[in-house]
Amino acid sequence: MATFILVDDHSIILSSLRSVISSMGHVILDEAKTGIDAIKKINIFEPQYVILDISIPKLDGFEVIKRCPPNPNRKYIIFTSMPSSILEGYFKKINVDSYISKQEDIVEIKRKLHQYIDSSETISNDKDGSDDTTAQESDILESLSSRELLVLKYLAQGYRNKEIARELILSEKTVSTYKKRLMDKLCCSSISNLILFAHRNNLL
Repeated sequence: MATFILVDDHSIILSSLRSVISSMGHVILDEAKTGIDAIKKINIFEPQYVILDISIPKLDGFEVIKRCPPNPNRKYIIFTSMPSSILEGYFKKINVDSYISKQEDIVEIKRKLHQYIDSSETISNDKDGSDDTTAQESDILESLSSRELLVLKYLAQGYRNKEIARELILSEKTVSTYKKRLMDKLCCSSISNLILFAHRNNLL
């Protein structure tokens, strides 16, 4: 299971990508329609994969990649209608990891995503010890308070601190404290890892 952020200024494209990626069993952390919004969400959620168009408002896709802090565990997949022959030089300069044309049909897009993700070391799924991991996570879940569990569920559903605070009638500062406590208890270094934990344990 991998985590994604999708970036495109066309709702129909986002909807199609969302459908394809969800059908593959992966997690979409969030979506963005502008470059500025994309940078904010990439920094907040720390996804493993970012699929983005080049021609987006308020900073193009290349500028988004350049402005995001380097992260060896993050991969960028350009999804555009522009031919790759025109873009190859730019890909090398900014370390684009893969390219998929919008001209491809859904079946081919899904095949290419499968091929790329399966070959990526960052999401290799080592089955050894999986039973032990499941047992450990069950024990950790039992140690969470009911309020911590609720905050985790809301985070997994994409709620922001402000929205969680409104739902649970708490201050944003209190929600931040719960989030930090969850990250400590679950040994998660990012929101992305918290969301993956929630999905693995069916907390949706």
